[in-house]
Amino acid sequence: HSWLKNGGSTDFATDPGLFIERERSACGCRRVAMSDQEVRTWKPTPAGDVWCYVGRFLSFWCYPAILPYAFLSYHEVTVENARRFRIYSAGLGLLGSALGHTLVWRRFGRTAPMGIAGLGLAHVAGQSLVAVSWDLCYAYMFGIANQLINILSVNRHENRLNAGRLNGPRVLVVGNGPSACEGEQLGDKIDKFDEVIRFNNFQTKVAGMSAWVGTKTTVHFSDGVLYPTFTEYHVPGATIVLSLFMDRLIMAGSYYILRGGADL
Repeated sequence: HSWLKNGGSTDFATDPGLFIERERSACGCRRVAMSDQEVRTWKPTPAGDVWCYVGRFLSFWCYPAILPYAFLSYHEVTVENARRFRIYSAGLGLLGSALGHTLVWRRFGRTAPMGIAGLGLAHVAGQSLVAVSWDLCYAYMFGIANQLINILSVNRHENRLNAGRLNGPRVLVVGNGPSACEGEQLGDKIDKFDEVIRFNNFQTKVAGMSAWVGTKTTVHFSDGVLYPTFTEYHVPGATIVLSLFMDRLIMAGSYYILRGGADL
């Protein structure tokens, strides 16, 4: 989530996916200059810490409100659509919040004694349910819109992949299937290629795997889960391609909500 909080991507192309060229620093928060734009560095974080579980518990209640957008929203990934989505989510979020909290108060709170201790369990539970199932949901979506506006507004046409600046002519694509660990161990030969492309939660850091699949990664394709932000899959200097980012606006937002929201 530090990658998302530090402004998301640092280099991408507009089609077919989001390209990111990464910089490293010791603290993961230093700013470095890159051509005519500012690049903010970040530091990967491990999966499964306590905040991940807290975030997933809180975000679980948001799914009923978010699911209609996942299935029915097909807006293109543009700055203009992101701005509209920000206005929409703010307006509908505030309206629904006022209505939901008022209905709960009218049902459980009007006859309750004054003070927190006298609110009653049903009233507190009802207000909490509205907070996590609606307020938090639309706060997430408002945050998504802001992130997308920032990310999409940056001119990143000089990404090395988009500009055709490969490390060399010898390119190898390594899949994640079990057949990668069958036959002859070719890890050393894999690492000698100019470009080594891997996908999602590839395994190179597990003991013994490097002999089969090598360790070198120059391009990392990642779907809706931001695997490169996890320590387990982070490769310094690798170019990341968020392959589903340009599919549609709500899909682009899913990158943020899964790692920036659900994992806190």
